[in-house]
Amino acid sequence: MTAFEFVWETFQIGVDNYNLGYVWEDCIVSLKISVIVLQNGEALGQKANKRPVRVMPDGISGVVFNGCVYPVYCDLTIETNDPCYEPSECTTFVENEKEIVYKDNSNPISKNINLKWTTQFSPSRKYLLFDSDEIFAEKLFSILENEGLAHRLAESFKPAKDGYFYDWAQASWELLVERIVCSPNESFVIYGSGSDYEADIHSRVFFHKAEATHEIICLSKSTAIDSISGAEVDLTMFDFDAFVSINEEWFDISPPFNHILLTEKGAVEADYVQVVVPIDQVSLRAQKIEI
Repeated sequence: MTAFEFVWETFQIGVDNYNLGYVWEDCIVSLKISVIVLQNGEALGQKANKRPVRVMPDGISGVVFNGCVYPVYCDLTIETNDPCYEPSECTTFVENEKEIVYKDNSNPISKNINLKWTTQFSPSRKYLLFDSDEIFAEKLFSILENEGLAHRLAESFKPAKDGYFYDWAQASWELLVERIVCSPNESFVIYGSGSDYEADIHSRVFFHKAEATHEIICLSKSTAIDSISGAEVDLTMFDFDAFVSINEEWFDISPPFNHILLTEKGAVEADYVQVVVPIDQVSLRAQKIEI
């Protein structure tokens, strides 16, 4: 099993919060969905994104893939071995707020009722983390993406352990860094995503009501290079996030913690950039937050 994560737009589920895509076809506002493409039940590694939903001659809803209209299953997949129709045979589109007629009535999501999952929050992002195989992760993501509830799916390298690591990291940040650098009336911005301990109330381990007065800024000693892309980084465009390490071509939250993870300033949804810079290319400074 692999750990996956995706970023949420909102946890509110309601008609007013739906963010489905639409297309104008013959003066009709038509619903668009994204589906996973299967062949003999196996994922092809392809996704048909934002396809208008058509009504097939048999009444089943379908979408176009490689020039043919394939029926859609309720887990938002299409099977390339299924009988298909020409688009010219499926000229009626499913309108906004109309129900999709799926090919089957089964619900593979229910088979994963014992799915192990958790949530994680930071000041700019919300995550849902879970263990599953890649096909199920893609299916779940497609369902939530089509409802405007999720924006990005990726394999997660965050430590699990039900949030204990984050509690330890935030506690260490407060005791070993904040209390050494800051005066008694000063506090740092939380480390990474903060503690998972009573996360719905606060993200600190100690002094729960303390307001952040200072932040860590990263200054380039000469040239800062992103270890993932190899591109030069303007550190003034990024906020300090956490200490990490490079594991093959990606970062990992594990020793020796010789790199710094930085997140694009002002990130509030899923459309943001993160970079990983060697710690020896950076000087760290505490800076007062201007209100």
